[in-house]
Amino acid sequence: ILSPLADEGSTSNTGQLKMNFRLESIFDEPEQDPHRYQPLPINLAPPILVTIYTLAVMDLRQVHMFGKNRPFVKASCGNYFSVTDPVPSEGDGRAGKWENVLWTIYMGENHMLKLSVHSDSIVIGYILLNARELCSLPIDTYGLTPYEADLRAGGHQAGEVVGKIRIVCRLE
Repeated sequence: ILSPLADEGSTSNTGQLKMNFRLESIFDEPEQDPHRYQPLPINLAPPILVTIYTLAVMDLRQVHMFGKNRPFVKASCGNYFSVTDPVPSEGDGRAGKWENVLWTIYMGENHMLKLSVHSDSIVIGYILLNARELCSLPIDTYGLTPYEADLRAGGHQAGEVVGKIRIVCRLE
């Protein structure tokens, strides 16, 4: 901010110029405390234990001619198998979220985790995850690993994107 200063009692335009400024960052990121906790990098390798806390599906393709989807998720890996409850019928059936799922799944080197999204007896789509892929994902400061992927259709529409799935899990 520039403001002209005149000499005391003088009516002339000559005088001194006073400048006040403040240095501000153009970045929105707050300054990080140099003494904050910084987790060590974790290098996981199979076999691992995966605990799924939250599952969410969105942008699902409609699979029923005269009705809404009622999505639910099935998980299978080796000898492990589990199913969520269907989402309530309110809404358009194109999304669903399950919290506090708490599925704990052992994954060895050659195991594949298959998460498939169904509505009644129809498979909407699925993803396949191997243990190495999960181990390569970043772990946040809370020790959780978020993962998001496109759901792929099977059968005669193999490979077509039919929605998205997001999981939050802990890897050990």
